[in-house]
Amino acid sequence: MEHLIENIDWLMDELNDFADDSFILFDCPGQIELYSHLDVMTRLTKTISKAGFNMCAVYTADGTHISEPTKYVATCLTSISTMV
Repeated sequence: MEHLIENIDWLMDELNDFADDSFILFDCPGQIELYSHLDVMTRLTKTISKAGFNMCAVYTADGTHISEPTKYVATCLTSISTMV
């Protein structure tokens, strides 16, 4: 992720090559530290948004975490903390 920030001009050039009606998916790493301790994702999303792209975030978790209440609550808290 830090590599993308260091080469943000290259990334923006690549994104601008897509058609206006294209959808671009970023499969981000699952380490919560990227979202809670570093500003990498904030900087990346702000730069992409400023370029005129609409953005949407989806948090997915392993379906097996629903079967145990403690895992479910932990997954929900992790999701909330990444959104904040």
